[in-house]
Amino acid sequence: MTDILFVGDSHLGSIRRAWDGRPEPLQDVSAKFFALPAKHLSEAQCWKPNTFGVGHLAQTHEAIATLSHKINDTLDIALDDISAVIHVGPVVPVAKIFPVLSKYSVDGIQEVAGAAAMSNNAFRSFCRSIAESNPLLPPWTGPDVPRLVVTRPRQSEDAIELMPNFVKDEALRERFKTSSILAAVYAIFDDAYEVLSSKDNYTLVRQSEETFGVSGLTRSVFSVGSKGLLGDDHEETDFFHMNVDYGKLVLDRLAESLQQPLIGR
Repeated sequence: MTDILFVGDSHLGSIRRAWDGRPEPLQDVSAKFFALPAKHLSEAQCWKPNTFGVGHLAQTHEAIATLSHKINDTLDIALDDISAVIHVGPVVPVAKIFPVLSKYSVDGIQEVAGAAAMSNNAFRSFCRSIAESNPLLPPWTGPDVPRLVVTRPRQSEDAIELMPNFVKDEALRERFKTSSILAAVYAIFDDAYEVLSSKDNYTLVRQSEETFGVSGLTRSVFSVGSKGLLGDDHEETDFFHMNVDYGKLVLDRLAESLQQPLIGR
């Protein structure tokens, strides 16, 4: 039996709920899960040998310790038998490029009448610089095992229409509704992080293409019925979290990505 550890924020919920129905290649894999809301997850660390969690905060941050007990039934996870760590929920900072898309026509990405022109190469370089300045993972001081990254899912397509703060520029929001601009931009960022993954020693697990709508965001069907880490239903206006069907597709991708790192372990 191979043991893997999932570490993540609220987006780990869909995967945890899908685990019992995991695909055949993962049937002989045993999983441990450690989740906290994003604002607290950075407090979890390998604070003593072969131990990951928030046990070091038990006396000083009672609220975080209590929350960990509610979500994980523990403060810490033993790492002695862990063969791989899967980090779930790091943010791909696509929104940081929106100001550029608001001002420029970008070759091969969007044409905006009357706007200044930017070459495709310059745009890609800009995206890469954003990725380099926003690493997906903090330093890891735990065991030297393969690490994989499942980034935060792209928002539901409904976010374009129903969540104005997602894209504050109205003209840009309208372009997003009727084109594949976001799909192209996300692909550029994914490629950038793929390159960075070699340097930072992790494997990037890309979001499954079958989850994408025309806009390049996640099809709305995958956000319906999503639940929080404690099993509570998300509000209908939550366009960020995905449901168990999405979690199953993530596990399908992980089954492919884990086979090579776990060979011989």
